[in-house]
Amino acid sequence: LPREYCRVLRRTVVLFIGIIPIRIGKQELHTLLMTWLPRLAPDGYAYLVVQKNLGSDSLMRWLAQALPDTFTVAKYASSKGYRVIEVHRLP
Repeated sequence: LPREYCRVLRRTVVLFIGIIPIRIGKQELHTLLMTWLPRLAPDGYAYLVVQKNLGSDSLMRWLAQALPDTFTVAKYASSKGYRVIEVHRLP
């Protein structure tokens, strides 16, 4: 994450996926995310960087529906055509 976000964050990042490979295909992307996100430790966070024009908003909606109720999905930040999506596994 950029330094300005890390200073505000003040928590341990358990998983940082970085720029999501959206162009691998929708099914492959869903498989990738559903393989790794459920492995987050309780109270763990994942931050996904996705271009706005490559479906960041629809990805957030899909994650919120696909992950169990023990997860929250929210827009953490937005800058220069990218969104940072925060996925939090509740304790």
